[in-house]
Amino acid sequence: MMDEAKKNQLSREVLKKTKTGLWTIEMKADSHPRMSGDEVMEHYLGLKGKKYTPEEFYDLWYASIDKSYHPVLEKAINKMKKGKLVELLYVSHTSKKEPKNIRVTGRLDKNYTQGIRIEGIYQNVTDLVQLQKKVEFKEEELVRAKNNIVTYTGIMHALCHDYESVYYVNIENFKYKEYIGSTNFATFKLQHEGDDFFEDSIENIPKVVYVSDRAKVIEFMKKETILPDLKAGKNLSIRYRVVLNKQPIFFQMNVVPALERDLNHYIFAIQNITSQVDKEKEYTEKLRTAAEMANTDGLTGVKNRLAYEKAEEIMNSEISGGVMNPFSICVFDVNNLKKMNDKHGHEAGDQLLCEASKIICSFFSHSPVYRIGGDEFAVILIGADYFDRKAILSALRKKSVINNKKADAVVVASGLADYDFNKDKLLKDVFARADKDMYQNKKKLKESAK
Repeated sequence: MMDEAKKNQLSREVLKKTKTGLWTIEMKADSHPRMSGDEVMEHYLGLKGKKYTPEEFYDLWYASIDKSYHPVLEKAINKMKKGKLVELLYVSHTSKKEPKNIRVTGRLDKNYTQGIRIEGIYQNVTDLVQLQKKVEFKEEELVRAKNNIVTYTGIMHALCHDYESVYYVNIENFKYKEYIGSTNFATFKLQHEGDDFFEDSIENIPKVVYVSDRAKVIEFMKKETILPDLKAGKNLSIRYRVVLNKQPIFFQMNVVPALERDLNHYIFAIQNITSQVDKEKEYTEKLRTAAEMANTDGLTGVKNRLAYEKAEEIMNSEISGGVMNPFSICVFDVNNLKKMNDKHGHEAGDQLLCEASKIICSFFSHSPVYRIGGDEFAVILIGADYFDRKAILSALRKKSVINNKKADAVVVASGLADYDFNKDKLLKDVFARADKDMYQNKKKLKESAK
């Protein structure tokens, strides 16, 4: 990626060639504003070769502005201080010659911590304004003047961001030029300017883009795909991967008009977003983990009551819509939990619940298990467990009969019910029959324990 010093140098060279000046204004409470500008701005103000303090520079600049524009200027500065990118056109009196028409674009420097600093560019657009006022003028001359302003203002805006490459593209004739060239892409030997940006891009995509992303990027860059959106003034973007040093790196291409009023020229800016993608993945994983925790019973690790209610809501919808597949519900109750708590304490009771949960999960290994109450569990039987439900339940009940004869062993009462398409309107109808069956099994276990 191009380092900051090279970017700043490139920015200054481009702006100097187009006679575009740079300026900064620093403001602190109870202090006089301080201003500085480069040699281009000093030339416009007639200050070149003279020494002035930052406070004097600000006063000379402010005094040069036609007084009728002072209220507009104050509003613009306030907007810049709030972080907005603002463009302002005003009349400047800097000599005995005719007034100049000046365009200023600026925004807040968010990295400055010693007060408030706004910064931007300064352009003499008198020639353009005069051309616009003429009744008869040469169309070619006006277009050239406008393009000059549009091109470098757009580039200046793009340079405010951390981009690998910035292309300025005329979507009427497809000519383009690269204004920031990344050292990361140097080995690919890409064109820096040409007569057809879209055709050249499609030719370059196989050289640069990760193989799995090539098709979507080619489709994005086809003229028949992208031009209708660009001519409608839309902002576009696409993410893709580039293999650098044998590693896939994420990039994003942002496509925006050079200026809002000019829909014939677009900035195609390519940005390395690998760190952003890593953060998004981390955030997504945290959300997934949080969602799992919200639906998981903290003691046993199976799904909780909330998860059961969500499943119930979905299945009720499928039942009412007549699209519910066959299923069964098995309901469980852990015997002797209160006795275990009273005899050995709540830690022993918790251990009993965990052991009961493991037993249920081991028998119904292909279906979701829910803890729906203190000592109550439920399983919605699907797939292989549904078809083998009677055999599985019989084996679990045999284990409970054996454990029922042992002291402090895990005994689980169980009940099963099948969904009846002709009778059941809600999941709870099936649950009620399974619960009734469970209490009958619980009664038998208690009688056999005597």
